[in-house]
Amino acid sequence: MKIYFLRHTEAGEAAVDSRRCLTAKGRRDARRIGRFLRETGVRFDLVFSSPLVRAVETAELVRSRLPARARSKLREVRALTNGTTEISFSRWLKRLPRSATILLVGHEPSLGMHLRRLLGGPPEDRLPVPKGALIRVDTDDLVQGMLRLVISPGQIP
Repeated sequence: MKIYFLRHTEAGEAAVDSRRCLTAKGRRDARRIGRFLRETGVRFDLVFSSPLVRAVETAELVRSRLPARARSKLREVRALTNGTTEISFSRWLKRLPRSATILLVGHEPSLGMHLRRLLGGPPEDRLPVPKGALIRVDTDDLVQGMLRLVISPGQIP
């Protein structure tokens, strides 16, 4: 399985956290990540996002830059919110096809915890994921993974 973890891009303020929308910079960065994926030929079998507005907007903008044949339908899942435990996330992930290339758009600190687990780090540690960072981990067993890509929007010309 090839798993692309993407932290939502920059969001503005809102009275309710779940309704925070992307800023102009956040929208540009999401499109930049989408363009990078298109230019490198990435095709997703499955695309999942946290249901929070900023994550959904990021996922949609990334998908909008991909060729139609490379766009999988966006599915919003609670498993990508910060309230999800590692055990619940692992159970959800194990239900996905092992041969899939998937995109997961979510939040910190949960993305960092899921990454740390797949890369074999200590349970108390996490890998901080900056806004808009795209990280690919390949795994055969969902127990141990290999880091294949780390890139942020600022690194993409």
